[in-house]
Amino acid sequence: MEPNHYHHDAQMRDESMERSLRYQAACIWPREKLLFSRLREEGLTRVLDMGCGTGEIASRLASEIHFPQVVGIDIIEERIRQAQDQYAHIGNLDFVHGDGEHIPFKDASFDLCVNRHVLQVVPDPEAMILEMARVTKPDGLLYILGEDYGMLHLTDLANDWFWQMAAQKAMQKNTHLTIGRQVPEILYRLGFQRVQSHTIALDTLNTDRELLAQMFKAWKDGYAQFLADMMAIPSEQAEAHFDRLIAASQDPSRYLVWHVPVFLAENQRN
Repeated sequence: MEPNHYHHDAQMRDESMERSLRYQAACIWPREKLLFSRLREEGLTRVLDMGCGTGEIASRLASEIHFPQVVGIDIIEERIRQAQDQYAHIGNLDFVHGDGEHIPFKDASFDLCVNRHVLQVVPDPEAMILEMARVTKPDGLLYILGEDYGMLHLTDLANDWFWQMAAQKAMQKNTHLTIGRQVPEILYRLGFQRVQSHTIALDTLNTDRELLAQMFKAWKDGYAQFLADMMAIPSEQAEAHFDRLIAASQDPSRYLVWHVPVFLAENQRN
């Protein structure tokens, strides 16, 4: 494995990532909204959204869930400027440029620290989780949505083979394509004992098929070549994999499901 190094800068800056974040939010948010609403009812007020990207979810936490103060942080300055411009009208929302492993806030600054779609692309997920814990109050919560592409299933087993191979190769690039299933054990190793799971199931029965198709198209545009290079396979082979996902999403006779694990950890460590 290479030394700790971030390999996703080009993908994060590409316009396909903006589309990916938008369509992922459109698919996942209706289920997440219920969970965040319950957290708001518990009295949590100050929220940090780590790796906020374009601010899509941070804006919803502020405007739809009505957390009194929401702060989004991202390492890509252009994304922060974009979010600041787009959501300047939301008074309880701020955006800050910063590194998720060195968050520019004091200890115990937030009631809730949110980390969505981020851990799979950072070299050291444990370091990021510890930094989340540092800026979260002792009685606060860590919220982690960990993508796991091994939990994305077609009836065609070739899809499972592709992601198994990709996950093995990705580890050499400090990329964790099955981070979702690893999060609980990481939390346990770090001393967190009170962990809850809230798995979200997106499938072609409960989610708009075209939204799923557009999400997979964005993935293809942003990551097909990256995965092909990493796996040492022809780019056409990687693209064909995403084409199968798109086709299954759009064909009313086909079925597809993606299980998206979400974990809540109380910020108390042994």
